Amino acid sequence: MTFFCYITSRGRAAKKNISPSFLYRSHLSSCIIERESNEKGDCRMGDITNEMIWQAIKELAEQLQQTNGQVQQLGQQVQQTNEQVQQLGQQVQHLNSQVQQLNHQVQQTHEQVDQLAKQVQQTNEQLSQLSQQVADMDKRLTDVANGQNILVEELFENKKEIKRGKTALNMY
Repeated sequence: MTFFCYITSRGRAAKKNISPSFLYRSHLSSCIIERESNEKGDCRMGDITNEMIWQAIKELAEQLQQTNGQVQQLGQQVQQTNEQVQQLGQQVQHLNSQVQQLNHQVQQTHEQVDQLAKQVQQTNEQLSQLSQQVADMDKRLTDVANGQNILVEELFENKKEIKRGKTALNMY
């Protein structure tokens, strides 16, 4: 069965071929609908039955309910997405705070490392000075030891001389 609708637009009338489902979904208020049979006879009907209108209303109501359900689902999805975005935003803020704390700790650690490096340098300088002082003291001690050896040898020589002198005196 084929339906035709005469639509007037800007003063022109046009005969359009429409399907029954389009007929039910359409919002054509000023439309004359005819039904043509497949036969070549002249079978036309110029009115829509109450049953067709009721069926169209039912289909529109179903479509509206489905659309409302889809809109509600989309609304819930949008709400969930917004909540997730808020949670992610809070997580990002928390992470930023942690990063700032870590940066501060790293900066403090760098300062401590710099201070330790200066202390190590000072300690190295002091150790170098002590090493030089120890070398000087070692040289002095070596000189003293050498001097003592010389003195001991001279003392030994002097004792020998004294013994010889005593021996010579004892002989006379």
